[in-house]
Amino acid sequence: MASTTKGALAVESLQALANDSAQTLQQLENVLDSLAGSDEQAQWAAEALENCEAPAASQCGLLIEATGHPSELVASWACILLARLGSAATAAEKPLAQAVQSRTETLVREEAARALGTLGALSPTTREILSTAAAQGSPRLKRFAVTALGN
Repeated sequence: MASTTKGALAVESLQALANDSAQTLQQLENVLDSLAGSDEQAQWAAEALENCEAPAASQCGLLIEATGHPSELVASWACILLARLGSAATAAEKPLAQAVQSRTETLVREEAARALGTLGALSPTTREILSTAAAQGSPRLKRFAVTALGN
């Protein structure tokens, strides 16, 4: 099945990337695009991302942009990868806080809150957003928000 997603990779390419962390990170934008492709592309793209190391700090901008992607998988994986960057992703604080506050998908909100917990000191605005999420969110979102507030 051909994908209409702009930079999506073929399933065979994604299968190869599942065992090659360095290549996955070199093709990060296309791997993220593949998450919005067919079910099989999304499965293999997620496998490749699961098996890769933390992205380079230079990829932070790409990941920040991806937190606003309309695809739940793309946005949630962008948050997961930003969490792997930790304090190197401090520029992502505002977009991650916006994801916690305004995304409707529970998974994206949870992963954004988890990523915020890896950044270190957070602004008062972000702390307020996390406090609201801790009071009103799903049990997993509450746990991640409370953890982020404790950092």
